[in-house]
Amino acid sequence: MDGVAGCRLWLDDLLRRGLAAAQTAADGELERVAARMVDAQAPGLAVWVRRTAELLASGEGWEVRTLDHLGRLHLLLKAAERLAQLPPDLTAEVRPALGYNQSKDDVLAGPGVSDRWLAVGQIIEDDDRLRTRRTWLLGRQTARWALLLDFAPGSAPLPAGIAPASELTAELAFYPSNLPCRALVKSAQPTSGAGLAPASSADPLIEQALVRYANSLAANPWIARWPLFLSNLQLANAGNRWWLADAAGDTLPLAPALQAGPPLWRLLAASEGRPMCLLLEWDGFTAVPLTLFDGQVCLPLTGGASA
Repeated sequence: MDGVAGCRLWLDDLLRRGLAAAQTAADGELERVAARMVDAQAPGLAVWVRRTAELLASGEGWEVRTLDHLGRLHLLLKAAERLAQLPPDLTAEVRPALGYNQSKDDVLAGPGVSDRWLAVGQIIEDDDRLRTRRTWLLGRQTARWALLLDFAPGSAPLPAGIAPASELTAELAFYPSNLPCRALVKSAQPTSGAGLAPASSADPLIEQALVRYANSLAANPWIARWPLFLSNLQLANAGNRWWLADAAGDTLPLAPALQAGPPLWRLLAASEGRPMCLLLEWDGFTAVPLTLFDGQVCLPLTGGASA
C-alpha cells in the first residue's frame, strides 16, 4: 500500500505538470520511480511506470497512447485503494496487476482444462532486467486461448518451453480471473498427426476481432496484450506506414519495430502478396504478427525473438 500511495502521488504530480512536461523530465526520473515501486514490493506498478516512459517516447500519437495507459493506471490505483472492499473476481484481476500472482502450486492444485493445444504464436522480449517468453495456445476442441509465460533474469537462459507451431495433448490449469487466460501445464504429452486447421477459428474481419478485444478489456481493463486471429489480411502501405487491411477496408497499424528492416521483410516475403491468415498480438494501438497460417502449415514470423 505504500507503493500504491507513492505511485498515486507520482501520477497526480505528472498530470498536474502535463504530459509535455513529462516528456522532457530529467533522465532516469521514471526509472527511479519504478525502482521505488519495486522497493515497496509492488513490482507490477514498476512495470506500469516503465511502460509510461516507453509511451512518452513512442512517436506520433504518443499523447493518446500515454493518456490511455495512465487512465488505466489511475483505475488500478483506485481499485487497489479499495482492495478490501472489492468482490473476489475483481480482486483476482487487481492483485496480479500490482505484481502479486497466486502461487504456482495453488494454481496447479485447481481444476484443469484438457484439450489438444496448438502453440499458435510465440515471442521473446528482452530488457536489461528480464527476458520474457509469451506462448499463445489455442485449444482444438474448446477453441480457448491460453497464455504460457516464462521468465529469466538478466542473461540467464529461459526454461524449456513449447516450440512454436507444435501441438500437444495437455491439461492446463488457469490462474483465477474474470478473463482466464494465463495458464500452467499440469500434464502433457506430444501429439502426432494432422495439425489444427486454425483458419476455421479466425475472424474474417478486423471489426469482429476488435469486438472480441473490447469484450476482453471490459472483463479485465489491465490486459497488456491480446491475441487477434484474422484471416484474409493483406499488407498495405499508406502515409509512409505499413498496415494490415481486410476485405471491408478496415486496417490495423503494424508496430513501430515492424515498419522497416528484417521483421517487415520477413512478413512481406512470407505473404507473397496474397491474403494471409495471421495471429497477431494487439496492445490496443498496434499489431505484431506472430504466425502466418497457410493450410496446415504454421510459419512463425518472430524468429523466437522480439519484433
